[in-house]
Amino acid sequence: MRYARALAFAKPVRHLGHNPLGAVAVFLILANLIVIVATGLMSAGDHSAGPFAGAAGESFAEVHELAFRVLQGLVTLHII
Repeated sequence: MRYARALAFAKPVRHLGHNPLGAVAVFLILANLIVIVATGLMSAGDHSAGPFAGAAGESFAEVHELAFRVLQGLVTLHII
């Protein structure tokens, strides 16, 4: 939080490699990728189905797509 405050006041401390907020973003991206893979394995759609698709496959497909949209946002924020 200290880094975020310093960043807000335009006085961030320089770090070698990822700064603290970048490191948090990396962990969020990795956690989100786990959700994407898990829901992709269990999802079912009109043209394709994961190997573990079951009765709730449509619901997993919706969560899978939402998680992908979240991943796009996280990657965009991480790059900025």
